[in-house]
This record gives sequence, C-alpha cells and structure tokens, in this order.
Amino acid sequence: MKKVSLALSLAFGTTAFAEVPALINYQGRLVDGVGNPVTGSKEFKLDIYDSQTEGTLIYQETLADITLDEDGAYSFQFGAGVSRTETSEIIAAGDGETLLFQTLLEQTPSGPITVTDGTTSFTQGDVPTGEEPFSFLYVRGINRINLICNDPPAAGVSFTATYRYNEAGIVGALGTAAEHWMEVTIGGEKQEPRQRLVAVPFALKAGSLVSTETTKNLKLVRYLTGYPWTSGIAYQGVVDDHALKVFEVPSVAVFLEKISVPTIYGIRARLVRYDYDRTKPSLSERITEIASIDNLEPSDGSSAKEFSFKVNLPDSSHSVYYIELTKIVGAGSGWVLNGPLLLEYKE
Repeated sequence: MKKVSLALSLAFGTTAFAEVPALINYQGRLVDGVGNPVTGSKEFKLDIYDSQTEGTLIYQETLADITLDEDGAYSFQFGAGVSRTETSEIIAAGDGETLLFQTLLEQTPSGPITVTDGTTSFTQGDVPTGEEPFSFLYVRGINRINLICNDPPAAGVSFTATYRYNEAGIVGALGTAAEHWMEVTIGGEKQEPRQRLVAVPFALKAGSLVSTETTKNLKLVRYLTGYPWTSGIAYQGVVDDHALKVFEVPSVAVFLEKISVPTIYGIRARLVRYDYDRTKPSLSERITEIASIDNLEPSDGSSAKEFSFKVNLPDSSHSVYYIELTKIVGAGSGWVLNGPLLLEYKE
C-alpha cells in the first residue's frame, strides 16, 4: 500500500487538564501501489518518537476499524493512548557516612533507569567497568532502588534517577520531548516517512492544555549587544549601531510565529536557547541554535523584513530564548534598525 496524505490537522478536540484525554484530529488518504483508493476498514497503529529516524518511542495508540471511504479518505481523533513520559527524581543525598540508600520510586519505570551523581552516570544494562563510584539495583516487585556507594558520598552530593513511565493520554508525550514524529501503521503496513507534529493551536503549560489560538504581538525596542555573562552587555535603543543585536523572547511564549525586522540590510535571524548553567565554561556550550533564517531581499526600509519561524518553545526553568540578529553582508560591522522589532507568538 501507499499513503497519500490529504491533511494533517492537529487541532485538539478538547481543552482539558491532564486527566482528560486531549484528542487531535488526523486526516489522510490511502491508495495502493498503482494509485487505486483503498476502502473498507483498517486498524491504525500510531507511534510517536522524539526524532525523525530511530529515536525514543514516547507514545503509542491503536485504533481499530477506521473507515476509509470510496476515495480512500479517512479521518479520526487520537490522544487517548499511552505516553512514555520521562521523569527525574532525587533518590539519595550524601552525608559523608552512609554507603547504602534505599528509595521507593514515585512512578513505575517502563524502561531503563539512569542514575547520576552529577559527575558519573550509570544506566541499567551498562556493563560495569569496576571504576564506577556507585552501583544500583532496581527491585521491580516493590518499585525500589538500592544504591550502593564504594565510599560514603560527601554532604551536598545528590543522586538523581531518570526513567520513563506509562501515563494515560498524550499530554505526557507532548511535554516530554522537543520534537514529535508520528509513525503510522495501517493494516500492519508501516507508512513512511514519519510526520512531524508541529502546528498545534494548543500548548502544554503547568500540566494542562491551554488554548493559544490568538497570536500576540509584541514590539521590542530594547536589545542586548551580547549574551549574559559576557563582556560589554548593555541594553540599547533600536537605532544604535551595533553588529550583534539580541532580543529576549518573553518567557510566557510557547510558540514563535514570526518576527518583523525594520531595516534595509540583509539580515540573519537566529532563534537560540541560552542555558544559564554556570558549570558550562564557554558561551558556545550555553547556546543551542533552534532555527536560523536569512533574508537578503532588497528593501528601502519602508517595510519590515519578515522571518517566519513557526516553532514550539519547550519550557525550561534553566534557560531562556533569544532572537539574535546579525548583518549577512559585511558581517561584524554595525547596522541600524529603523524601528522596533515586532514579535508574533502564542502563550
């Protein structure tokens, strides 16, 4: 069989808290190898991964008896399956004396557990080298971790266990990864390639689904001339002649639509995530590029250059998102804005 997708509609059927399944509309068309529509009813198996190829399975759902009409078209809602949600919890804290720690986990793991003390990590299935400062045993029947240290960990050293567990509904899967790629199997035949789930009019916030259908506009008239913890940082007005202009994205933004930049210059706009982890010694380690767009269209400055991002902004308590603007031709030299930068986003 061959699948020809008519539409992928990612509209949540309900606005709900985590305990109520959030349903997403999905539409498509199925034809055979010579282009004839497939009709009747088929079983649809949905697997969502955190990567376009391979990756980690984060959601599963099976829908029986989906009807395909005479043209091979079908539609259904999904979201009531099972998420493999990732969680982390502290399982032990050193006191300089104790070697053995026993802790009941908050959830029941559905896969390997990784334990770290911030320096060394060890995952179930890893082959011990004998050099590890600790080991652990998971007792499945009572959902307990037994952590054994070679030497008593000092006060202030904590051990964190990270694992995935099964959770009803799709909320956990949507909040557990930066990207979501759905693999559809129809009647036992896998359809390729995976489809990315991106255009959602609802976003996760504080464990609930929040409507973000209304796009918000924000004029940014001040910017940084560099990143935090680097030299020469100062807020400047929009007409100042600096090579690098860094605008902070509001912390409430969960989806960035686009930006409009009023300038005559050819500009590169980068969306980056800046990590405030002071243990990362260099600026390059703290910055992760999410997207980069160039706009070299000629302009007399009377109209703004638009950069359409359309990307989700996963929440993080240790980082912030920035829009970084640089001039493409004559990079490194100063340039000016003719007015405020306009940011369009959803909360």
